[in-house]
Amino acid sequence: MKARMKLTLLKLTLLMPLTACGTAPGGGDDGGSIEVTGWLERSLILTTTPEPLDASTAKPLTISGRPGAAPNQGRVDAIVARSGAAAGADVSSVGSFVLEVPVLLGDAVHLTYSHEGVSPAEVDVDVTQHALFPPVAAPPAVSAPDAHANVSVGVVFVSALSGERIFVSNHDNQHVAELTMVSTTEVVGHIPGDHGHTLLLYALTASGSTEAHHLTVP
Repeated sequence: MKARMKLTLLKLTLLMPLTACGTAPGGGDDGGSIEVTGWLERSLILTTTPEPLDASTAKPLTISGRPGAAPNQGRVDAIVARSGAAAGADVSSVGSFVLEVPVLLGDAVHLTYSHEGVSPAEVDVDVTQHALFPPVAAPPAVSAPDAHANVSVGVVFVSALSGERIFVSNHDNQHVAELTMVSTTEVVGHIPGDHGHTLLLYALTASGSTEAHHLTVP
C-alpha cells in the first residue's frame, strides 16, 4: 500500500507543472515546453455607440467582450488602423472586457489579447452603423448597488421583442451581462457595479448590435 501511495504522489508531482498558466516544462531531455494559447472569440465581441456614426467626425465606439470572450487573465488592446487611436483594458475574472476608442464610420479596429507566458491572439472589428435601440415605454431603471455590489437593471419596451437580446456593459469594471426576458416586453438582470458607474444598455439583433442608452448607477 505504501509503495502504491508513493508511486501516485510521484505521478502527481510530475503532472503538476503542466497545469500552470503560461509555458510549462515539458519534462523531456530536449528542454521542450508546452505553449498556452490565448484567444479572442469574435462571436462574443459586441460594439455600440451613443449616436449614429459618420465619416467625418470621430465618435466613441465601445467594444465589449462578453464573458468568455478572452481568457480571464491578461489584457485586450485596441488600435484604430486609420488614426492610430488606442485603448486597452484588463480582462475581468469571467473573461469579459470593455474599452472605448474614437472612430469614423468604415474604420477598422485591431484587437490584441496579451498575457505573460501566453501566446497572443488577434481579431479585427469593422466599424459599421448601428441600428436604433428598441423603443422603451419608460426610462430604463437602475438600482443602487446591493450588499453584494450588484446593480439591478430593468427595461420595459413599447412592443414585444422579436429575437433581440439585451446587454449591459460596465466600463468601470469590465463586466458585461445579458438581461433576462421576464415577458415579451420586459427584461431584467444585474451586473457588478458601484455608485457613479456608467452603464451602457444595448441590444443584439440578427443584423448586429444597436446604439446604446447611457445609465448611471445612483
